[in-house]
Amino acid sequence: MVLFWGLWNILDADFWALRAIAFLANVEAVYFYDEDTKVFNPYAGRHPPYTMIGSLKAQFIALMFLIGFAQMFFLVKVGERVGNNFARIPRRIPELSHLTIAHWLLPLVSFMILLAVTTWMRRRRLRGYLGFVQDCPGPGMVKDRTKFRRTDLISGNATENDVVPGAVLQERVRLALTAQVAAWDLWVRLTTAAAGVSVVATVALVVLKNRLF
Repeated sequence: MVLFWGLWNILDADFWALRAIAFLANVEAVYFYDEDTKVFNPYAGRHPPYTMIGSLKAQFIALMFLIGFAQMFFLVKVGERVGNNFARIPRRIPELSHLTIAHWLLPLVSFMILLAVTTWMRRRRLRGYLGFVQDCPGPGMVKDRTKFRRTDLISGNATENDVVPGAVLQERVRLALTAQVAAWDLWVRLTTAAAGVSVVATVALVVLKNRLF
């Protein structure tokens, strides 16, 4: 549970960091010209793609490794109980109490539930970022220095045709986010279904142990 809590903190931190960078991109669009992307910053005025920041990614991978190690340790302990012959598990179940069965299945069920929650959180943050990109694409950027626009975004000699709209600047990120959300919709459905099956199977095994075995 503590390890998954760490994952959730990383997902939240990554979302807010990208949101902050996207906000700064909107501010850059006020002062930079679109042609400045060739000189100063190729990403000026553009929202960053939804990819995990390097330092957070390292922490995320480390926590995933620890979670995997914990699950492997659990399986090793189960294997020790059955002499490393997992085929003996069904034959051992009738000998175990209902509480013991629930105790040994709890780590697996908890893992499936927490994994489903993690995928749900990732999708939620992707949807939140997509909403920001769509609702706050920025003021657009004046194309070149032959025209200008003051910070009130109204005065100046730049006309509408002289400005690259914010929606156009963010189009690539918006399309990528739409595809990412669709992919994570599938992951959420799969992990939720797996978590549901694990809960139902555990309850059935504990309650109906005497009838099933």
